Amino acid sequence: MKPKVAIMNISDDEVSLALKEEWEGRGYSVLCYNVLSFLSNNDHKRLHNVSLTFFKADSKLRDVVYTLTNNRVAVFFIRMYLKRKFISLFNQCQKDNPQVLIAVHPLTTQLGALYKKYFHKSTYLFSIVTDYTVHQMSISKLNEKLFAPISGSLRRLERVPIKQLGTPLTKKYDDIKTKSARRKELKINRITEMVVVSTNVNKMSEQQIIESVKGKKRPLHLFWFKDFNEKPLCEKTYYQNGSTITYVTSLQDYYKYLQAADLAITKPSGVKLAEATYYQLPIVCVQPQSIQEHQNVIELMKQKDHMYLFDRHTNLSVMIDLWKDHQPIDKRKRSSELVVDEMFKIIERNIKREKQLCSTPIMEKTLNKNV
Repeated sequence: MKPKVAIMNISDDEVSLALKEEWEGRGYSVLCYNVLSFLSNNDHKRLHNVSLTFFKADSKLRDVVYTLTNNRVAVFFIRMYLKRKFISLFNQCQKDNPQVLIAVHPLTTQLGALYKKYFHKSTYLFSIVTDYTVHQMSISKLNEKLFAPISGSLRRLERVPIKQLGTPLTKKYDDIKTKSARRKELKINRITEMVVVSTNVNKMSEQQIIESVKGKKRPLHLFWFKDFNEKPLCEKTYYQNGSTITYVTSLQDYYKYLQAADLAITKPSGVKLAEATYYQLPIVCVQPQSIQEHQNVIELMKQKDHMYLFDRHTNLSVMIDLWKDHQPIDKRKRSSELVVDEMFKIIERNIKREKQLCSTPIMEKTLNKNV
């Protein structure tokens, strides 16, 4: 019988969906645990309020919290707290009995490690990191392997079994068409200078982008993606210089707009950068708001010559001219395929090792005695 696979996350993010899609495509049953749903109502409200305060706080305060928790002592005490608060999650895992656990967030890595340590030692635990730095919460000695983006800095980590295969994306990203074909499908003029703006851009950068668009002589046409909880006041805004901003509230076709675009503006988070770099678009990152985002920008600027940091002097039209002849990538093997392939190799290798161990004379004698 095929083993059960469980993905632990805090939301239905792109990475979780990609891994679920890949495992199910190979005929495996996949469970998804949103770990926050296992908290009591009071704990959930308390965590929600803390999260809102944290994200609204100054970036320096967020960096202080990140630094204070990024060490083994802090993680030890956090782990003890998690063990008490997530009993219902561990009970559900025992009931479902997944043989493979995949953690796609630092919090879920620690929860997966707790389950493996105290409830089911033979569970295979894998962690996925999407940023170019690894927080201590993403590290556990019970991990079979930690999967990360391709980055030079991660190779310097010691005692961590890391495999750098990129950020998993869903299969729709392989639906590649030419820029002109995508524009025809989306009903966008083929000679339009088109820029795609990702979700979750902070307010200060949002204002800078708007000023840069309406203050230039050459018209630009921005397609700005918004989450369902940040709906704009109007669908489209027109400016005197001919520029427009069209707000898109459905993320379903985000990959199509990336293929049709001349340039992408994005926050420097791991997944957003992976989506844009998949099509080798020139990328303009808004100002980083955390240590992870700063490191993401530094690492990608080392690797990519079409990566820029947005400021008040940024001229988007000039950047489009520099990279107007860039070609989309050919179809290639997605990171989700490579990651799951590697998971299979590790599981098969361990099973083979266990069989060899059980076939030794001493182990056979022990097993017969127990029988």
